[in-house]
Amino acid sequence: MKLPTPQFSRLVTLLAFDILNPSLDSMILAWDHISSRFLNRPGRDRAVSGRLESIRLLAIHDAVHAVLNPSGGFIFNEQSAVHSLDAALAAAARASHDILAAALTSPEDLEALSISLEESLSLVGNAHDREAGAATGAASAASFVRTFDPLVPVEKGRAALEVIGRHGSWADHLLEINAARFGLPLSA
Repeated sequence: MKLPTPQFSRLVTLLAFDILNPSLDSMILAWDHISSRFLNRPGRDRAVSGRLESIRLLAIHDAVHAVLNPSGGFIFNEQSAVHSLDAALAAAARASHDILAAALTSPEDLEALSISLEESLSLVGNAHDREAGAATGAASAASFVRTFDPLVPVEKGRAALEVIGRHGSWADHLLEINAARFGLPLSA
């Protein structure tokens, strides 16, 4: 599947969420800022960052639509157990968090993302709606991760894994899977 440019995705997302609700817009803009802190670092591949941003925005779109407007999604078309603004807020935060967490590898980055998610979810008043919305956001993100796996493209050999930041036996396993999948050599 060919993804639209990040600018197109942002435009579609902003138009899709123009439901005259400043709190939902604020949550999405807060996670835009959080995302840009991780994706716009010096030395980061702009094409990979743009791809992740597009996927993140589309996952948010589908999560919020699962809550507020079922069957309006692109990839994730399930219906949330709860249909409320609080659930939509939690879905947006969780979908954004999960897409970023699937692509980042640094323990410090993952910890910072977890803190941002906890802070965002603490702003959602109704605990039942918060849990249902977070579950919907997680399901939306998971469907996008499955669809676009791997989120961060794996290049030839172990050197690419070191750049991505993965080490240890899990990295060897990932390298073998992707080497077989894309016909790449196992050595750098």
